Amino acid sequence: MKLQMLHNDSNRRRRRLSLLTAAMLSLALLPAMGCSKEGDVVVKTAEGDELGEREIDADPLALLPGGAIGALNLDAKAMFASAVGEQLRRIAEARLPIPASAGFEPGRDLDRLHIGVYSLQGADVAAVATGTFNAEAIEVAADGVTITPLGTPLSKSQYAGRWLFTTQDIGFVILTEKTALFGNVTGMRRALDRVQRGINKRELDPWLEDAIADDNAAIVGGIDVSEHPELASAAKRFPFLTGLKSLRLLGNFKAPGMNFAGTLTYSDEPQAASGKQGLEALQASMASLGWATALMGFGRPLKHLQLESEGPDVKFVLGLEGTTLRKGIDYLARSVGVGTAPVRANATPGVGAGSPAPGPSAPVAPAPGSAPPSSAGSPTPAPAPR
Repeated sequence: MKLQMLHNDSNRRRRRLSLLTAAMLSLALLPAMGCSKEGDVVVKTAEGDELGEREIDADPLALLPGGAIGALNLDAKAMFASAVGEQLRRIAEARLPIPASAGFEPGRDLDRLHIGVYSLQGADVAAVATGTFNAEAIEVAADGVTITPLGTPLSKSQYAGRWLFTTQDIGFVILTEKTALFGNVTGMRRALDRVQRGINKRELDPWLEDAIADDNAAIVGGIDVSEHPELASAAKRFPFLTGLKSLRLLGNFKAPGMNFAGTLTYSDEPQAASGKQGLEALQASMASLGWATALMGFGRPLKHLQLESEGPDVKFVLGLEGTTLRKGIDYLARSVGVGTAPVRANATPGVGAGSPAPGPSAPVAPAPGSAPPSSAGSPTPAPAPR
């Protein structure tokens, strides 16, 4: 009985990581995610003027359904070319639900990811990926027999006139040679509803749309947690979460490894002051454990952290050290069964159009009206929503 419970727990952990890999880094925004139910009901699609390939490729962000509680916009080329790119590429290859024989390589074929998260508890995720997708090669590999890196074959079903390829309730839809959907079944169906109905307008948080208007931003993200009591239990361990309403974030992959700047918005000014104190206490605790992390070979992951209170907001600038990040990601990867060698078994050479080699990460565009960064290499703090 105990062995069965351990086996089930292991399967649940692997499934969660697969969903989060499809969303690529949404874990950083949503630590409380769980798994969704495959039978979730989606409003039946209506007949209309379906979006064509040209419209889909022209504005992939218009495919994301409205009502997202969290969003992440990620420059995949910059990520895979970064100090932690090799580690993240291995995880992606081992956890994306695409058979290796399809010839799809995330580090080569992905350009950008646009991710929407629609539930903290259900982990409903819809992600629009742009890049190069060989639909024919992928469909041949998704034959219902070939095993994916997740250990199970893909199943093929149709919804809104499109083929969905899924395994363990996560999967993908190839819309064009340049655009694909990833996520869980519910999230992908919501996006396909928009395609079939001909909905060609963005329904994003205004701040997010402003921040991603400049493609130079490597990481842009935000989450609204004001109506989610799940944080109450987490706040017992991390007091800075008490009273938190939202997080807005910009980032890049420059030295020393990864840099973030953003704004935590609280319910009022006293809560913000308390949140800042909680973050300062957390910083002090991490500094005091430096000897322990050094003993384990991890070094000091936190290179610098600067905090500033302004009304109900706490602005921050954060730098993470690249070598320590690589070791930490390797450790996490091994804990969920991803080895140090890339997973490319049964790959078919030459299948899937290639993309140019990843270049250096682009600088993050400053948010309108915000002050210049106070640390070299760090992006400008993201403004709070109003």
